[in-house]
Amino acid sequence: MAALTSSEALAQADVGVSGSALISIQPIDNWFGGSPYLDEGIGGLAPGVAAGIDVVTARGFVFVGEFSTVVPYEQEQSGRLVDTRRDAFHSGMSSTRLQDTLISGLIGFAPGASRHLRIVGGASWLHTAMTEDGIDVEEFGFEDFGEYRRLALTGGADVRAPLSERVSLIFSGRYSWIDRSEVARDLGAGTHVIRASGGLRIRLH
Repeated sequence: MAALTSSEALAQADVGVSGSALISIQPIDNWFGGSPYLDEGIGGLAPGVAAGIDVVTARGFVFVGEFSTVVPYEQEQSGRLVDTRRDAFHSGMSSTRLQDTLISGLIGFAPGASRHLRIVGGASWLHTAMTEDGIDVEEFGFEDFGEYRRLALTGGADVRAPLSERVSLIFSGRYSWIDRSEVARDLGAGTHVIRASGGLRIRLH
């Protein structure tokens, strides 16, 4: 009986895959107060892509696996917090790049009979790639660089607009809180990441 009930629930589940283009908004953390420590932090707007697989059960429970990444942020920086091309006054210059990739596992609920709105939350595994003048920051020997938290808290919502029985437009918003390493904070990388995306979802089951 239990196996039969499980099979029926699976048969009623809505399983789909999606692909989207996105815009990432990463506010700069200006804790350093400007020159002479750092003229400008790194962040702003960047395009990217997202892909995912999701399951919506007959009772409205939602399970999402998601990958998203962006084109690296780039910023010309100068100040005492920069570690390359230092001058006699201990002020450095750098062409800095920052890229965050998130792999998320989210759960949530889709209210209403149509299940077009989904509210989800969970955690993301974070990979941050950061360079100063093309040199990975790990190579500077910072003891703290590897100490940032690899898990980020993530939440958001999805809205689906059906185009056919199997294909839908999907619009998503995600917010992630990132615990940055000390070197990333020194260069003005903010802890808040907001990603808005739009694309297509194809129903598989």
